[in-house]
Amino acid sequence: MVFALLLPWSGFSTHFFLHTFAFLTVSMLAVTSHMRTMLTDPGAVPVGYSPDHLLHEEKGESLPMCSRCNGFKPPRAHHCSQCDRCVMKMDHHCPWVNNCVGANNQKHFVLFVGYTSLMCGYALLLLGLRTVNAVPAGGGPPSGQIGAAAPAPLTATSTTAARARVCACAQPYSHTRRHTRSPPPPPPHGLT
Repeated sequence: MVFALLLPWSGFSTHFFLHTFAFLTVSMLAVTSHMRTMLTDPGAVPVGYSPDHLLHEEKGESLPMCSRCNGFKPPRAHHCSQCDRCVMKMDHHCPWVNNCVGANNQKHFVLFVGYTSLMCGYALLLLGLRTVNAVPAGGGPPSGQIGAAAPAPLTATSTTAARARVCACAQPYSHTRRHTRSPPPPPPHGLT
């Protein structure tokens, strides 16, 4: 974005350095939030968790049990089939961060989504401004170095976006066993 769009457009000017600083700042915030979401424990229920105050089943109350973990499940905890553990205040299992979003990392996940949205909006704004500035005032074909270089960032960005969508759609299913299907059964005798 910086070298393919901003540098050919404005050269080494104050405009270039301000936009570069802003874009790289938002990018680093998005990467930092992504790493914190990915590396923070989402709030997994410890193995062998047992609440002391409900073990005696006072007043007939008891915590639900998780059928997969065979342990007590605190209120608002859910079992994640991807991580194979119960997570407190589980929202969902996110393939983008390869982790559950739960009580301990939900703030980082919301920041990651917000910074990524801001970065995409900022990139689209810069692409739009670059495209508008590349068209001459008379409405004819682009001329000069800026006009000649205008389609390249758009082509590169649209190609990159298309590749990212394809990879994003294929990635969640690449590590599961659900995509391997057994062959269909043979037809009954006499039917072909």
